[in-house]
Amino acid sequence: MKQMRTARQIVENLDAQLTKLNKDTTTPAKANSVAHVTGKMIAMARLQMDFARMVGKVPKMDFIELENRPQQAKPMKAPQNQ
Repeated sequence: MKQMRTARQIVENLDAQLTKLNKDTTTPAKANSVAHVTGKMIAMARLQMDFARMVGKVPKMDFIELENRPQQAKPMKAPQNQ
């Protein structure tokens, strides 16, 4: 399995797994496990981004490849009770 450190690498790996599955060179269980791990990685990246947004920071993570990353993010506003 290829290294998955960025969103682009994850997409490439999922594509490779699908190709292998279609060619019968991998098992559905292996493809499913790769998809499962991918989902966990995406959930962690989302959690890091949400937390950083809540405290008004820009997350420093290679998962999302940003070229012009802002130095400061606007904090999220708390939901208003209606």
